[in-house]
Amino acid sequence: MIRLRAVVPGLVLAALVSACGGGSSGGAKGGSTPPPTTPGTPQVSATAPADPTAAKAEIKANWTKFYAYKTTPAQAAALLEDGDQMSGALAFARQEQAKSHIRQNVQVKVITFTDATHANVTYALLNGNTALLPSASGVAVFVDGTWKVSKTSFCTLVLLGANGKPVPGC
Repeated sequence: MIRLRAVVPGLVLAALVSACGGGSSGGAKGGSTPPPTTPGTPQVSATAPADPTAAKAEIKANWTKFYAYKTTPAQAAALLEDGDQMSGALAFARQEQAKSHIRQNVQVKVITFTDATHANVTYALLNGNTALLPSASGVAVFVDGTWKVSKTSFCTLVLLGANGKPVPGC
């Protein structure tokens, strides 16, 4: 527990720098309402995007990029829900990462769609190859044509790293 407490601030910062998040925002690729169907046309499920395989690949790639310690603040903000409003939290995360020297990355394990614009994501938060949080969970949201780390998911990690103290943007 003590080791995790010492590691979490670095992870949170790296996550913030690389992107993380939660919450919900709109904007579904192709719209959230499935197109009308004709006989013989497969129906689109309201509980998944039109192309779940492509969506899962994008979520995995974007979460991996967001959490990678080498991701720039601008790249992280672009992969975070409301990232343009999260500069304070992203800066906090970057400072913590620099202090702790964590080589943060993630391994996305499971993606489950709750609707066409939201997915639950189970992942391992890593320092190099060492699991710091082996079974973390968060939410991906589809905003303006991109699957992003939710603000809530990101802020949960940031606040953990700040020992519950307020962080601008979260």
